[in-house]
Amino acid sequence: MKTKSSFLFFLLLLLLTGCPNDPEDDDDDDLIDEVEHYYKINDIVHSPALEDNLLGDNPDRSVMVYLPPDYYEDTTVHFPVIYLLHGYYCSDETWYTGKFPTQEFAYIGMNIQNIMDELIKAGAVQSMMVVTPSAYNYFKGSWYTNSTVTGNWEDFIAEDVVKYVDDHYRTIPEPGGRGIAGHSMGGYGAMKLAMKHPDVFSSVYAHSAGRLDMETWLELDKDSILKAIDIQTWDPKSISPYLMVIISELSVFAPNPDSPPFFGDFPLTPSGEKVDAIWQKYMAHDPLTMIPLYENNLRQLRAIAFDNGSQEEDNVIRKNFSVALALQGIEHQFETFEGNHSNHTVEQMKLKIIPFFSENLDHAR
Repeated sequence: MKTKSSFLFFLLLLLLTGCPNDPEDDDDDDLIDEVEHYYKINDIVHSPALEDNLLGDNPDRSVMVYLPPDYYEDTTVHFPVIYLLHGYYCSDETWYTGKFPTQEFAYIGMNIQNIMDELIKAGAVQSMMVVTPSAYNYFKGSWYTNSTVTGNWEDFIAEDVVKYVDDHYRTIPEPGGRGIAGHSMGGYGAMKLAMKHPDVFSSVYAHSAGRLDMETWLELDKDSILKAIDIQTWDPKSISPYLMVIISELSVFAPNPDSPPFFGDFPLTPSGEKVDAIWQKYMAHDPLTMIPLYENNLRQLRAIAFDNGSQEEDNVIRKNFSVALALQGIEHQFETFEGNHSNHTVEQMKLKIIPFFSENLDHAR
């Protein structure tokens, strides 16, 4: 009877404690360690800059954070950060999925986590974090600009997101540890934010940036603007993506809370004449015009770069911007690659954009 009781006690003890030498238990320990180390994190950042915006967009914004493979190896090391801004009709997740509502503009093969891991592990670039905030709003794109209608999206990036990332991750919390990049609408936002905030960012790369020269854009897109003027309601299902882009700019560059449904004013009359008072509001957000106004800021930046696809219909805009910088004596890098607005984004990211920041940002320390 005593032997049977001892056996039952041992069996119960074994069930409760497990076998210390069981290899499956070792695998569980490894799994726990692995689960605790996340390298792609989806944060929600509350933005005071976006509170009470007239479009009703949520001020709690999705922000994806990529951490390099060695982030957890030494918890005393701080890393530089690339702030990567998406284009129109995209979100923070686009940099990880490449998905876009219109296939023409999709980032085929885009996964910024895989790109960064590959480059870092190969020793091609230094270890860096990448932060991708979502600027997708009611009109499908905020243009990273402060507006009395849409909210203060410039402040969301330059103040709210940067502060959150510095408070929650091991960053280098100074301009030398921060770079900003973007594609299309995001390229516009990256260039403008860098021009206005050299106290936050030290380097900028604008990939196929839109609206860098608004005077030329107005000439090139006059017919599209006139088509947009005829649209009476905001119905994304019935409006072409490019006309949606033009409509999205109204509430940003010429906001008018008393002008529904787009809450902004067109720079042209239905007959195609320029409305000077409205156009001056647009020009206040024109990066080319801003160059002499922000010359001192531009000279504080460590590095300025932007590119242009040879097949882009508006590539003269980026060329004009380069000429304007050169006339002002502002050092910069400008290149034209073979391709259209988005079919070389992955390649440019691997070969140009990420290496650019690896070279120009402070190293992890």
